[in-house]
Formats: sequence, C-alpha cells, structure tokens
Amino acid sequence: MLRMSLVRGGLVDLTIYNRRVASTPRFALMAVSPSLFAFLTKHPHAPAVNFTFDVAKACRQDCGSKAQLSLPKEKMSDAQIKIHEAALIEIAQWLTSLCTPRPKPLTGTSLPVETCIRFICANILGAPEYVQHLTDKFVELAAKFALTGSQVTELIKSCRGEDDALLVSLAAKLIEKKFDNQISAKRMYGFLRADGNQLLKSKVEKLEKEMGLEPAGTVKESEAIFKNTEVEFEADNNDVNSHISRSKKARSRVYELVGGSEVDGDDQVVEIDVDGWEICQRDKKDGSPAKKQKFKHKNAGKG
Repeated sequence: MLRMSLVRGGLVDLTIYNRRVASTPRFALMAVSPSLFAFLTKHPHAPAVNFTFDVAKACRQDCGSKAQLSLPKEKMSDAQIKIHEAALIEIAQWLTSLCTPRPKPLTGTSLPVETCIRFICANILGAPEYVQHLTDKFVELAAKFALTGSQVTELIKSCRGEDDALLVSLAAKLIEKKFDNQISAKRMYGFLRADGNQLLKSKVEKLEKEMGLEPAGTVKESEAIFKNTEVEFEADNNDVNSHISRSKKARSRVYELVGGSEVDGDDQVVEIDVDGWEICQRDKKDGSPAKKQKFKHKNAGKG
C-alpha cells in the first residue's frame, strides 16, 4: 500500500539528449534514487529528467603504457543510445510496477540491456542495491566462462571507478580462477592487456598486491596441480640378486596439495615376490589363498 501511494506525485519523463523515451511515477523515482531525490526536491515541477550519457573510451596505445583508472569519455554511438533507451524503458516499467500489487523484476531482454540497466542504477541513480542480482548474475556467468571476451569487456566498460562492485567481483573471481589453475596466468594477462580491459587489469594488480600474490602476467615454469612430487625407492644395495631386489617394497610416495594440506599417497605400495609376481592386497586382508598377477615377469613361458 505504501508503494501504491507513490503514484500521487504524478509522472516525470525520462529523456536521452532531451528526447523522451519513457515516463515513470515521480515519487517512485525519488524513492529509489538519492541523487534524483535531491534534484526533484529542488525542482519539484521539473517535467523531465534528462540523461546525457558519456561512456568510457577504449584506451589505445596513445593513452600510454600505464593503465588508467579514469578513462577519457566520449559521446555514445547510435547503437549505444538505443541500448540505453531500452534500459531506461525497463527501469521506468519496473518503477511503475512497484506502484501496483504486481511488481515486476528488474531485468532486460538481452545481456547488453541488462548491463546498461546495472550501469544506470548503480552509477547514475546511485542505487546499486536494486541491481545486485544482475551483478551476481554477470560474475557467475563470467566465472563459468559462459561469456565471450568481448562481453566481459563490455561489463568492464560499464564500471565506474575501481570501487564498482562489479569490477571488484570480476577481479576477485579472476584471481581465484588463476590461483585454482582454472585459467593460466599467460591467458589471463593476455585478456587484461586487451583494449577496454585496463580498468580490470589495474584492479587485479592492486588486489594481488594487497593479497601478497604474484602480479598478473607472471608465468611460472610449472602450473601443475600436483606439486612437491618426490619418489623414493628403497632397495638393498648390498644384494646384487635381481630377484631378491624385486622382493623389496618399491615405495612411491606422492604428496598432493589438496586445499592447502598435504595428503600422503603411500597406499600405492605394490609387493612383488621373488618370482616377479604381484601380491594382491585384497588376498592379504581376507586370508584367502594369495592370488598373483603377472608383473613384468621375465621368465614368462618357462616352467
């Protein structure tokens, strides 16, 4: 009932470059946006709220080798304007539905439109709490590699500043993927160096420095999951008889890093009798007659 009372303030137009694209309840817009609350309180009879979006310009080689957190701005292209128009229409319809018994979720018809919706609500209207579900969705898709490189770049371009929630989450998830060996440092650094990704690159480098990790772009000689592998062979060096030597236990000990803890893999010991046959471990446990499997038997075929 409280939301339905927001319609009493009448409607206000949403325009882009002074061209109307939608109308929405004035009080509803003021309720969700602190910045527009201040504006419409100062100008209570303003017929419209005009948006003149400027977008971050892709940083080329002439921007210098050092990544910039404050990228130069340029006016949107016609294609970008259409996406922003669609986003404003979705926001206006969502706000209108909030004033009815059947509110609709704030979503878009495509990834670019939803990216724009998140951008407008989080960075223009100052209401990131209403699009946290979209931020979580984008980060999850990126983490599952369900987005192309260009799509992730568009997400990065929609971020404003290094403290943008989407940028922080993408950087943290990328570092996690690198740490878990789900993405190589070489591949990650190649992506971060691409045009349009400088903001994310700077954030990743800053987070890695704060976490005490190796900076992005450092490629180790080995990125295997299994590390500190050590093989120890115990044998009687005083016994030159090859059959007796094979009767000793050949211990292969592998230390596997699992969740930061070492797991001893010493249960892979294989016993060989003097004739070169493997003694099955299950026969020793149940007390049944020992069954043997052929194990590099050099006398195969002989009596």
